[in-house]
Amino acid sequence: MQQAIRAESQLAAVLSWDDAIMYYQKNRHCDDGALRESYTNLLANKLSQSDGLTTLWQTTARRRWFRSVVAQRMESEVISAETTRAIDQNLSQNCPIKAKQYCRRLHDRIIRLCETCGLDR
Repeated sequence: MQQAIRAESQLAAVLSWDDAIMYYQKNRHCDDGALRESYTNLLANKLSQSDGLTTLWQTTARRRWFRSVVAQRMESEVISAETTRAIDQNLSQNCPIKAKQYCRRLHDRIIRLCETCGLDR
């Protein structure tokens, strides 16, 4: 219980993708319930920023396993429709050339999540 409380308080300090990776590595054993939802929203909000996808791709060049963590989270129902639309816009407008397959994978995941968001297949 104390670990989950500590993990929740540390979530506010996650400002960069590097921070997000370190947070996950340190707290993945507490990754359930409300804490999982909060972390998922944090990742989604980072992806919704105009430089979020490019920065994620660059930051995870040597930690590719984290790209899968992010992709899995994009199927979560806790992500708002507005954030989902912003992520999808970034996927279509700001996807790095070398990340096209990854962007398609993210797009497919959020499409399954958000049938009412007005996203194209």
